[in-house]
Amino acid sequence: MAGRAEQFARALAFEDEGRPEEALECYSFLVEADPRDADAWHNRGLLLARLGRLDDAEESHRRYIDACPESARAHGNLADVLLALQRYHEALTVAGRAVQFDPTAFLPHFSAGLAAAMLMRFEQAEKWFRLAERADAAGFQRFLVRNASSGALDRDLDPRAIYLIREFDRLEQCDWRNYHRYVETFGRLIEEGLRTGRPISAPPLLFRSLQLPLPIETRRQLADSVAQRLMLSTAPLRTSYTRRRQSGRIKVGYVSSDFRTHPTAILSRPLFELHDRSKFEVHVFSLSSPDDSPWGRAIRGAADRVHELAGLSFGDALAQVRTSEIDILVDLNGPTTGALPELFAARAAPVQVSYLAYPGTSGAGLVDYLLCDAVCVPESEESGYSEALLRLAETFWIGDPDMPLASLPSRASQGLPEAAVVFLAHHPSRKICPEVFSVWMQILAAVPNSVLWLLEDLPAMRHNLGREAESRGISPHRLVFSSRVPNAEHHARIRLADLALDTLWYNGGTTTLDALAAGIPVLTCPTPGFAGRMGASALRAAGLEDLVFPNLPAYTAAAIALGKNNDGRARLSERAREARASSLFDFRRRVSELEAVYHRLAAA
Repeated sequence: MAGRAEQFARALAFEDEGRPEEALECYSFLVEADPRDADAWHNRGLLLARLGRLDDAEESHRRYIDACPESARAHGNLADVLLALQRYHEALTVAGRAVQFDPTAFLPHFSAGLAAAMLMRFEQAEKWFRLAERADAAGFQRFLVRNASSGALDRDLDPRAIYLIREFDRLEQCDWRNYHRYVETFGRLIEEGLRTGRPISAPPLLFRSLQLPLPIETRRQLADSVAQRLMLSTAPLRTSYTRRRQSGRIKVGYVSSDFRTHPTAILSRPLFELHDRSKFEVHVFSLSSPDDSPWGRAIRGAADRVHELAGLSFGDALAQVRTSEIDILVDLNGPTTGALPELFAARAAPVQVSYLAYPGTSGAGLVDYLLCDAVCVPESEESGYSEALLRLAETFWIGDPDMPLASLPSRASQGLPEAAVVFLAHHPSRKICPEVFSVWMQILAAVPNSVLWLLEDLPAMRHNLGREAESRGISPHRLVFSSRVPNAEHHARIRLADLALDTLWYNGGTTTLDALAAGIPVLTCPTPGFAGRMGASALRAAGLEDLVFPNLPAYTAAAIALGKNNDGRARLSERAREARASSLFDFRRRVSELEAVYHRLAAA
């Protein structure tokens, strides 16, 4: 029988090797042998929390407190689990006790601040954050840098932004019990911040705002505030350009953290391969380390120059872009995870353009132009954008319909009933809102022997959507969930579906193009804003304008009618298959259009 030290060392080794269950067995053996083994309770609780087993983690940390009633670490651990369980009153109380036991530790102060922010006690949260910095300024700043880079935290520690960022996590899990209050609070806090001279300017909120029923003016106000913050932070490095472009090839630089297995890389690959090298010199500025995906390899292999910026300081990254003397710098990121919008705020190139990755405005002064089309940004909504608008002729989309394809699986292998009508909705969970889910349930109720095929993005999603379906009179068994699979398998399996249903405020992107490339008709209902009109843009370019519906009742009625009409679905599927030869997938034409735009910008 191994001794205590040996058993503990084995547990640590199992954790390092990625064998959590075996590590838990070791920790459980230790605490059974000695219920006052504080370190074993500590490690066990942390591991359980990482595995998402929060109730078990709470129990472990409470046993740790039983063993060491005045341990600041034990109380701090428990406070973190209570935060994750969204029991904010308890978290605030427990974090306060941790501070009493060790006033020099910054993490309990920080946890108390988070709990206060989530209770919307914003002034109290600010006080806790100031105390955290006072307790350990250097450690606290390192902690902020590490966590802010993931997009999960506003680095300026604005409690209002923290509330909005973290509360969105509930929506991402399809927990809509606070949905309408959250949307109202989001808009109100943005408006109040502007009115009182304390605008909210957290970059992570931009992407989230597109997935909510907010006025496009509110989204622009938020984007302008974020852009202003970024430009202020980079003001000492910002420059203006007086030099005229030299003759010769136009230098175009593409900046992204997503030159890897990511929708942006998958869609944009033809652009890098087809640029006319007699007229353009193509630079890739990658903000992430290379992966071994075919898209990442293709993009890097097609570029004239690849600049790996991952791990560089901002100053060094900016210097690389500027010394390359880029004429047109294209943002293929937007304010998403891993982005470096400071490059654009500091004016890294004379002409700066946003394209493809972010369907919204970047905010005043950040980029000069937004590449779009007349469907995604109609004239009636131009006030929602701070950039000059460059509309491509038919659609802004670019993509190759010929993707790697695995063998067609059986419906049974995917958990789909053999004879059912399968409505496909493989959207990220954050795009699904209560309103469109209600419509989907109406469709299931009206179409006998039909199922909704969903992508299981997060563990809580299945439970929450099952509850929501039941509350609308639909058995949770009519929701079929599939996990993410490699792209070739994904492109093969979606061919088992009959019809695809688009989301509302933030439409499907590659989700829609993948369905059309597979010959699956897609139904959409546009809403205000670029993100809410992307489906309409794709369907119009595919020659399927009749699948764009002006309102949800029309969308619902069409889905029900098609669900009941086998012959009608078959005819529509044939038209969808013909879309592979449509303008939507004419990526050569799209590259030519983009190059014509670049010529105009370079000559201006």
